[in-house]
Amino acid sequence: MGFLLLVRNPSFLPVVILIDLNLTVLSDFELLKWIKQHPLLIHIPVVIMNNSEDKDQVLEAMNLGANSYFVKSRSLNSLVYLVKAFLP
Repeated sequence: MGFLLLVRNPSFLPVVILIDLNLTVLSDFELLKWIKQHPLLIHIPVVIMNNSEDKDQVLEAMNLGANSYFVKSRSLNSLVYLVKAFLP
């Protein structure tokens, strides 16, 4: 898992983390939970990407510490704009 490499070399921590719920090997929000419990990663903004607009999933993501939720049916420009909002 790429996050294990990040934790071992904290000089290469990302500015923002994108999690695609359809591609993660962990169940739904397990990766988000892990990130938000890790001392080196907890302060990095997390954007959840998913095909679903299910309000329960959006609420769960936000309650677990996600900074934003992006529905993949929206345009790529929308995603770029969203990510730029988290850049320093």
